[in-house]
Amino acid sequence: MIVESLSEAVLNDEVTDVEGVEAHLKDYVPEEILGVAEEGDVEDVCLRLGNKLNLEVRAEEVARIYEDGEELGEGECELCEREMPLTAHHLMPRETHRKYRKKGLSQEFLNTCTMICRPCHSHIHKTYDNERLAAELSTVEKLLDDDAILRFVKWAAKQRTTSTEMAANNRAKYRR
Repeated sequence: MIVESLSEAVLNDEVTDVEGVEAHLKDYVPEEILGVAEEGDVEDVCLRLGNKLNLEVRAEEVARIYEDGEELGEGECELCEREMPLTAHHLMPRETHRKYRKKGLSQEFLNTCTMICRPCHSHIHKTYDNERLAAELSTVEKLLDDDAILRFVKWAAKQRTTSTEMAANNRAKYRR
């Protein structure tokens, strides 16, 4: 209840700084429950909570821009260069954002997407887990330098293209 109330206050811009978070918490939680003895400790707890809420709110806002795998209409795949229905591929998989945010990477960088076709997108995630993608294959250039991805991309480039209508009707078949 307290976290929900504070989250709502942050979202509604009723709480915009550490002092606001601290004041909001004092209305709901006595210092004894927090298990802190000094005012500085209360401020530290509030600062951490405020930072966490700010990061979660920003991540949620940015994530609304593109969901991984979201259909984006037709265009040229950045890997196989075919005119195809495109999906958004997070170069730093969303599952790894919390880890890399703690290491100092910005949310904007973490949400960088590349526009690729569904076959290329599926192959990437079938070939490597999210940890390896984040650590070693976080740019289009690095993806294309990888032998397993490059072999698939060269093969895919020779395949016929699929329209958005065919993909929507599930008539698109990709076999290898």
